[in-house]
Amino acid sequence: MEWPAGYTKLGHASCGHMDKIAHGNYHDAGHNGNGRAPDSDCMSEVDIKQHPLGGPWRFAVYAPAQEASCLRSSLGAPTTFGASSIAQCAPPGYKTANNAQWMYVGCFVSAKGGTQGDPWSDGERWKDDTWDGCKARAIYENTFMFALQEPGTYETANHAKCGHMKTIMHGNYADKGHNGAGRAPDKDCMAELDATGHALGGKDRFAIYAPHDVASCVNDCADATCKKGSKH
Repeated sequence: MEWPAGYTKLGHASCGHMDKIAHGNYHDAGHNGNGRAPDSDCMSEVDIKQHPLGGPWRFAVYAPAQEASCLRSSLGAPTTFGASSIAQCAPPGYKTANNAQWMYVGCFVSAKGGTQGDPWSDGERWKDDTWDGCKARAIYENTFMFALQEPGTYETANHAKCGHMKTIMHGNYADKGHNGAGRAPDKDCMAELDATGHALGGKDRFAIYAPHDVASCVNDCADATCKKGSKH
């Protein structure tokens, strides 16, 4: 399954099959050497059962249990552990294109006391917004990414707190429900999905989205220091 953004109907994506997964002719360097990207790269949209539907230049592969285990063993594990900073991934002069393909980066633990998040141009850190509205805000203010959290704060469907930040791995975590570098299980950000299947974050959890090139760079971080990784 891939490219769900090409369809307006919830849960739909391009469906195909292949004889070879580790094919060598990769679109970019955001993988473990055998073509396997972080699972979060395929979660820009999920269906109502939370199946990943793939993403921009990313396909989600499904197979019966025995074959799936064999494939995972032969392809190796994804290497993402921490998260590179936005400054590492958006060089000076970088401008987000209006037609950029946005990807889900991952689910992260918020800071203690709600201090995480940089101000928008009007000084507010978090706005009541939708996924599309938050993306438009991020493009307009050229923040290179956006974050959604705490949709339970709002009664209106598809709404969550919309913010942005330059540093994702901030160290001041609200709780210990992460991998040591701030990454929480993706399901923690999927308690509520919008009408298109985007994760809206959760309590003390924010879902990060970014344009494809920035997202793959943020996820190109193999340890807690991100000294390994970024090829951008």
